Amino acid sequence: MNIKNERLRRGWTLTKLSTLTNIAASDLSALENGKRPLYPGWRKRIERAMGVEITEFDQEVSRK
Repeated sequence: MNIKNERLRRGWTLTKLSTLTNIAASDLSALENGKRPLYPGWRKRIERAMGVEITEFDQEVSRK
């Protein structure tokens, strides 16, 4: 399961995830579509907001 799938599973919009992580919605969209790398700081913010761990290689998430 990837970041986008997890976000959609929760019923979250990009705007909600953006608010929770303080990452611009446009950057999150680019990240979800593989057009932007997953920076370590972003990964930590997304993990904290979603309560999941993200692997660096394929940006998949696993439940903590």
